[in-house]
Amino acid sequence: MFRTALLNIGLDEGAVKLLCFEQCKLTMMTDNYDGETIITGHWLNPGGEQCAYLIRYANGTMFAEQDVLLPFPTDPGMFFEAVEVWGKSGALKYEARLLPAL
Repeated sequence: MFRTALLNIGLDEGAVKLLCFEQCKLTMMTDNYDGETIITGHWLNPGGEQCAYLIRYANGTMFAEQDVLLPFPTDPGMFFEAVEVWGKSGALKYEARLLPAL
């Protein structure tokens, strides 16, 4: 899901190391809002900080985010902080989270 989003946003293949699902720590918990079971996943970088996560709800919708931390490929005045992906399988949407470059 992240690969397609990053390529469509304009990053070159391999510009961002995509995370392996095998490196994800999964947790099942109860959603405080509706009481349904949700699955959360967290990836940590080598320094032990979270660099990506996902939430999958019982109805099949999900939200995921991965750090990118690179200059934005088409606008040198912007910094590409992260990519967010949400929706249901087969109908995912994505968005780049940008900051002004310093």
